[in-house]
Amino acid sequence: MKRTILLFVVVFSFTIAQAQVLKLRKGQEFQYSTSFEGTLVQSMAGQEMVMNMSGSGNQSFVVEDLKDGIFTVLGKISLDSLVLKSAMMDSVFKPKATELEQTRYTISKLGAVLTSKPALSEKDGTNAASQMGMDMKQGFPAIPFQVEKPKAGDTWTVDKTDSIDFMGGSLVISTKSNYTFVGMTKRDGVKVLEIKVVADIANEGSTSMQGMEFFMEGTGKTAGNIFVDAKTGLLIDEEIVVENQINLALSGQQSMVIPMNQKMKQSRHLKK
Repeated sequence: MKRTILLFVVVFSFTIAQAQVLKLRKGQEFQYSTSFEGTLVQSMAGQEMVMNMSGSGNQSFVVEDLKDGIFTVLGKISLDSLVLKSAMMDSVFKPKATELEQTRYTISKLGAVLTSKPALSEKDGTNAASQMGMDMKQGFPAIPFQVEKPKAGDTWTVDKTDSIDFMGGSLVISTKSNYTFVGMTKRDGVKVLEIKVVADIANEGSTSMQGMEFFMEGTGKTAGNIFVDAKTGLLIDEEIVVENQINLALSGQQSMVIPMNQKMKQSRHLKK
């Protein structure tokens, strides 16, 4: 195969946690600045390609309704810039501000995500990140503690399965997250709960393109720190490192397996 195949997936797995209940009000808005940087190493035909990437963006949420203890929340994610650097290319992408990923959630006061559905209609088209071969899936799962008043050292586990677009097909991502409540501290003058997270990730998906079948499978790990406002339950800061080892298998006129290793550092900060 003469052309180089480059595939990378950035999954924004940011979460919102709460101490007891999620304290939101109808019409409330809150925004986050986001950033990521990392490296993708791809091996094919005995050659190794290293791609460095970085980007920044924004997330915004608005509480549309509160009824019978259930919140309806609209979330939007925008990618302001994406920088790609390798031996073969050096590019900067600046997507249009109107090209957003939108998700509408229904969430219980205890933090359970009851539904999560895309909010863009077909006429709105594909978001900018997907057009560049990258699917950015924002996460707004509230993570309830297993006790109302956690103690330092308490741990709990959350299992989650999600799917994102994979070159016109679907990529299923299963995550088993283990949380540890470190204790109370202060962040920018705000009393917060510090939580450490370590997660195992499994990826599996398939699609077809130009007469070829593509299959992806892999595993990964996530580790980082989450700081949650003790009063409102909203995330203040999050710093996460994600590592993925993925095999992309192609079948058709030619068959091959392309190993890929990805390491990304992601952060999110609540705007004041």
